[in-house]
Formats: sequence, structure tokens, C-alpha cells
Amino acid sequence: MLYLRGNPTPHSLLNCSLNNIFYVHFIHFICVRLSQFHVHVHVVMDERLLECFLQALKTQLKKPDIPLLTSTFYRSYMLEQCPTSQKLDIKKSSYKKLSRFLAV
Repeated sequence: MLYLRGNPTPHSLLNCSLNNIFYVHFIHFICVRLSQFHVHVHVVMDERLLECFLQALKTQLKKPDIPLLTSTFYRSYMLEQCPTSQKLDIKKSSYKKLSRFLAV
């Protein structure tokens, strides 16, 4: 909230309202940018999750290993397929849980 000293003039009131409009637009701009970044992080992690899943199925999973727990599959197979320079984190994906990812 802005406080004015003395008697406010029309000019000072106009400046205050223009400043408020600027701040509102600035905050809106920042929120839009953050939401776009948040969506981008989900997309990148979703792609990485799918890539590691397919690589684990193709290269590591053998017929005698089945059936196995999904948590074991994620920990022992999928995480090993993730490149060392990158990190696989299901909570940063749009799925949030392994069960949602596997249900798709």
C-alpha cells in the first residue's frame, strides 16, 4: 500500500495508480514465466522417465526376473539407465507417482 504525504493531488494519485498497475503487470509476468518453467521441467522429466523405462525394458529386464515389485523395477532398473550427468526424479514429473506413470 502506498501512503502519500500531505494533500494528494490528481497528479500524485495518477502516479500511484500507474505504479500499482505496473507492479500488478510485473507480478503477472513473473507468475506466467514461472508456470512456463514449471511446465518445462515436467516435460523434460517425463521424457527422461519414458526413456529410462524403455531402456530398462529393452536392455536389463530378463524373463526370469518377472514378476517383480514396481519399486524394485524403478530402483534397480530404471535408475541405472539414467545418465550419470542427469537425475531421474518421478516427483518432478507430471505423474508424481510411479503407479500413475505405469498406468498410462
